Amino acid sequence: MKAALIACSDGLSPRAAATLDGVLDALRALGLEAFCAGPLSAPVGACAAPAKERAEALNALLRQGDAAFLFDVSGGDSANELLPLIDWEAAAHSRAVLCGYSDLTCLLNAFHAQTRRPCVLWQARWLCGGAAGAQRAYLARALAGAWGPFSAQLVRGNAMKGALIGGNARCLLKLAGTPYWPDVSGRVLLLEGMSGGEARVRALFAQLAQTGAFAAAAGVVLGTFTQLDAECGPDAAVRIALDYLPAATPLARTREIGHGEASRAAVLGAPLALRA
Repeated sequence: MKAALIACSDGLSPRAAATLDGVLDALRALGLEAFCAGPLSAPVGACAAPAKERAEALNALLRQGDAAFLFDVSGGDSANELLPLIDWEAAAHSRAVLCGYSDLTCLLNAFHAQTRRPCVLWQARWLCGGAAGAQRAYLARALAGAWGPFSAQLVRGNAMKGALIGGNARCLLKLAGTPYWPDVSGRVLLLEGMSGGEARVRALFAQLAQTGAFAAAAGVVLGTFTQLDAECGPDAAVRIALDYLPAATPLARTREIGHGEASRAAVLGAPLALRA
């Protein structure tokens, strides 16, 4: 199987780019024909390569149709620039599984909404991070069958069941009011974050409530919120969410999804069922 490393969001920093040889080696050791595609670093003085160049690189991979995985190794702020430039017909017919995290949340959810195909919230650069051994073993199991489930615990309600959507809360909200916003009705909404203390997380949850997402969802699962957890404790996100969730919406928490290098994958579009 072929696997391409791409960067649909901001260009990689020199430090991040230095890990790519290790990522390619790790993927090849697992039997994948791995290669880099398109611009991965930004031109001098810019945060990202031009959106047209990034979109052309992605569209070329979708049209060729021979890559089993597209591992986006970027993050930041620029991924939503690509949305109107993507060849959605090619995306619908491609067998490639798009994987990424953080800012790629907007692309992953748009891909799933437009194509009904699963996408994976997971960062391939973790193969060379602080939990490299565990992540390589984890990906090997995924390639042999399916991505392993993550564990979550209900903190309100007796059960929740539905197909998973969501990811980084800030980046998911880039889709609000656009044709790419996913249908939340009857789905389990996963939310996590890196930057932002209590004021920012409250603002994000307030907007999600105002879109109707919290009322429509079959349940909400909160992953880690890196800055909020450090400043206000690991239960802060739950406390804030309860201020905005309708009383009938179940709520759960997981420590296994977020920006940590040991984070597991969340497969958008896959069914998730939790019971007390």
